[in-house]
Formats: sequence, structure tokens, C-alpha cells
Amino acid sequence: MIRFLMRIGDTRARRMLAAYLVVVTVATLLTSAAFVTLLPLTTALLSDEPASMLAPLGLLVAFAVLAGMCDVTATLIGQRAGARFILRMHQLIAERTARLPLGWFDAERTGSISNVTTRGVTFAANAPESMIRPMLYGLVPPTLVSLAMLRVEWRLGLCFLLAAGLVAVVYRWAQARDGRFEQAVDASDEEGAARVIEFAAAQPAVRAAGPDSLGERSVRTALAEQRTAKRAALIARNWGTQAYTAAGFAGLLLIFVVAVALTGAGRLQPGALVAVLILAVAMSTLTRNALPFGVGVGIANRALDALRSILDAPLLPEPEHPRTPADSSIELADVSFSYSPDRPVISGANFRMEPGTMTAIVGPSGSGKTTLARLMARFWDVDSGEIRIGGVDVRELGTRNVMAQVSMVFQDVYLFEDTLMENIRLGRPGATDDEVGEAAERAGVTEIADRLPDGFATQVGESGGTLSGGERQRVSIARALLKNAPIVLLDEATAALDIESEMLIQRGLAQLSGDKTLVVIAHRLQTIRQADQVVVLDGNGGVEAVGDHETLLTASPTYARFWAERTESMGWTIDAH
Repeated sequence: MIRFLMRIGDTRARRMLAAYLVVVTVATLLTSAAFVTLLPLTTALLSDEPASMLAPLGLLVAFAVLAGMCDVTATLIGQRAGARFILRMHQLIAERTARLPLGWFDAERTGSISNVTTRGVTFAANAPESMIRPMLYGLVPPTLVSLAMLRVEWRLGLCFLLAAGLVAVVYRWAQARDGRFEQAVDASDEEGAARVIEFAAAQPAVRAAGPDSLGERSVRTALAEQRTAKRAALIARNWGTQAYTAAGFAGLLLIFVVAVALTGAGRLQPGALVAVLILAVAMSTLTRNALPFGVGVGIANRALDALRSILDAPLLPEPEHPRTPADSSIELADVSFSYSPDRPVISGANFRMEPGTMTAIVGPSGSGKTTLARLMARFWDVDSGEIRIGGVDVRELGTRNVMAQVSMVFQDVYLFEDTLMENIRLGRPGATDDEVGEAAERAGVTEIADRLPDGFATQVGESGGTLSGGERQRVSIARALLKNAPIVLLDEATAALDIESEMLIQRGLAQLSGDKTLVVIAHRLQTIRQADQVVVLDGNGGVEAVGDHETLLTASPTYARFWAERTESMGWTIDAH
């Protein structure tokens, strides 16, 4: 833990942590020295020369005062160091997630990031102050007192060491057992967070599906598993606590019996017996109070492991000297891609999109249409072949240049909990209000603003919850218009839209096309008819055919079937009786 904190901390945080560890160590040594002085102090107190107690009493007071001062200083440094590390971890998570390939993110990893950022970071950053210090107090003084006891009476010293060893062995067993249950808790927490986020985002669909929908069942199952895991971990932790508490009392009993026996045999003075009994109780209490914090350290270590998995997640390789595309053409040359070796999604795709043209991608559900569009935006790198923009492999362009060339309008439009104006401005953060207004007008967003209480200054709510799906997609089109990138990737909404939204989105598409290279994952007949070319995916990872509408009706069985199904669905009627 300490090594990893030192690795991720900035210079100031590392210095604060190092200073904290030094001061805490000194405090535990001074505390140990204060305990050891109890032996000569009680011996002198019960002897015929009480005046001889002044020297050990002075040492005890001095050690106790210095230990207290160090302890207070350590608390102040530890609290500041914890706050510093929390800030640093949040910065690192933000920086890393901003650089990770877009394809890295999914519901499970979103849940993991949420869990680490909200709970794990705070727990891990405060671990030195809230957990490591109590553990040091439970380890250093008992060890040093046991060693000192060896010099006073070796039999008692061995008893102290045996008692400490017994507690340590039982504790390690309990900690290993608890760790397995805590790992299950961490996994259930991540799954629960992912399902709750999914449940909140899918509220319209969940409510429409009714009280026993898949969405509700999945979140109920995840929360039930979370409760079960936490209950099992709590029971295991309680059993562990009882076990090492019993071990502590057994060790204490051993020391008491041996100390009394030695006193009766005349080998230990009564004053020393009092000191031994006091020390035994004090050391046992320190150890028993410290051991539960080991579970917390284990949790903190797992939180740091989750953070490490984010910080060490592989980035896409970036060129040392990024090239510049010659134009806005897109070409796929023998492209293959899979999410796992046994599940190819795209296999040997070859086609080209000329600058300023519109290409519609169609195919069965799950045929890789969205994957293909996201590969063009370099969410991932292809397994083999090349994707070229302007004649340059996207890997040689670099992610930043690819993002500069591409605007994306996908179905899962995300709006931030901010104003309508700022959500559009996200397309080009430096744009003026007039430029945002012009893009909004062209995308049909102005009339949305006219209906809202504060116009463009209206807060759209979390994830844009105050807007409909069609309205959110129009905002996304406005972003793309504002960004004015030469390539636009659009995933048409599969859900039915009202006539007004349909017309305005089609108008927005017309605005987006013009001189831009437009790639549309198409679901609507009108969009497909407008395309300069259509790419048909066969459902097995391959490209069945590329051509215009009329050509594909005869050249592609998949396209002919697709067109017939869409045409038939457009013409259905309900008989009135």
C-alpha cells in the first residue's frame, strides 16, 4: 500500500506521507519506552526505598509527553496527507479515463470507476492515518516490551512472545478467510453500481415494460447478491474477531499464571509482578484493538488494486509524429476485428467512402454496424488490415487527430446536467453564443429552447432527462454542426419518433451532409434512399455488397430481404371493427 501511494503521489504528498510515517514510528517507540519504564517504577514504588522511583517516573512522564506530542503531530500530518492523496487520486482517474480508448468503457467498468472514485479512493487515502497507525501501536510496543521482558525474566519474555505469536497466527488465518469474503463484496459492489447506473439511465424503457421487467429483475438480483455477500463477510469477520479475541485472552492467562508462579517461587519481585500484569493487559488491549484494522487495510489494498487496474489499463499506441490526412475520405482495407479470439465481429472488410458523400451501413442486428463506425473513430485498433482517413492509417494519425476529423452522433446521446446552451457548446468548447445559436437553429433545437422556461439557459437534468430521445439526438446533431468536422458518424435512432422529430432530424442530416463525409448506420428507408452508396453486412462479420440502392436490390439477397421487410412494416394497417 505505502509503496503504491508513494508511486502515485505528487512530491508534496510523498513528503507528507514520509513525514507521517517517521513521526508515527517515533511515537510508537516513545510509547514502548514509556511502557518499559513501568518495570523499574513499580519495583521502586513497592521497595524499601520509594525515592528511587523518581528517576523512572521522570522518564515515564518525559516519554509519555513526547509520545503524545508526536501522536498529535502525526494526526495533523496524516489528515492533510489523506486529503492530498484523495485529490491526487481523483486527478489521476480523471486524466487516465480521458486518455483511455473509448472502447475500454462498458457498464462493468463504469461501475468499477464509480465505486473506486466515491468509496475506494477515500478509504485507501485515509488508510495510513486511520488504520496503519493503530496497527503500528498494536505491533511495535508489544514486540519491544516482550524483548525487554526477556532481560528481566526470560520465562516471562517467552510467555509474552508466545502470546503475541498465538494472536498473530489466529489473526492471519482470520484475515485470509475474511479476504475471500471481502473480494466477493467488492465484486458485488461493482456489479450493483453498474446495474443501478443502467437502471437509472433506462427508466423510460423500464417503466414501459412494467414492474417485473428485465431491468428491474437485474437490479433486484444485483442488490440481493450484494446483501448476501455483505452478510457473509460480516459473519466471517465476527467469527474472526471472536477467534483472535479468545487467543488474546489465552495468552493473557498464560502470562498471569507464569508470573504468579514465578513470584511465589521468589524469582519475581511483587513490584515487578504488578508491572508485568499491567503490561500484559495493556499489550493485549493494544493488540486486540489494532487487529481489526487489518481487515480495513485489506479493503484499502483492494481499492488500490482497482485503482491500479484503471491507471495501468493499456492505452492505444500513439505516433511520435502524427501525420495529417489529405482529405475526408475513409477507406477500409481488409479490416478484421474481434472482442475475443473466438468471436470475430468484422472479417476482411473492404470498401471506400469518398469525400463529401453519404454512406449508409445496413445489416442484421449484431452484424457489427456500430462496431464498424466506432473503429473508424478509433475506439479500438483493428486486429488486422487498415482503416485510412485521407489516405493515412488512423494509427499514424493518432487519436487526437482522428477525433479532430470526426463528429459522432450515436443513439446513446449523453447530455450533462447543465444548460441546453452548454450541452451544445460541448461540440466546440470555444464557440461563441451566436455560433451555438446558429448550430441549434440548423439542427432544429431552437424550437426546443423556445418551449423551455429559460430557453437555452434551461437546465436539461441528469443525462438530459427533461428532453425526449428525438430532442436529445437533435442536440447531438447540433454539437456535430458546431464542431464542423469533415467526417460525421451517425447511428440513427431505432426507436419510432414523432413526425415532427423525424422531419427535424432529417433536416439536420441534410445540414450535416453537404461537403462532409457522412457515415450513417441506417434504419430508415428515406435515409437509405438518400445515400450515395450502401454497405451491406452479411451478419457473419463480412461485407456482402457495396453499391447504390437499385444495384443492391438485385446484387444482395440480404439487402433485398432487408428492404422488403422495411417496406412491408411501413405499410401495415389495423382493421377497424
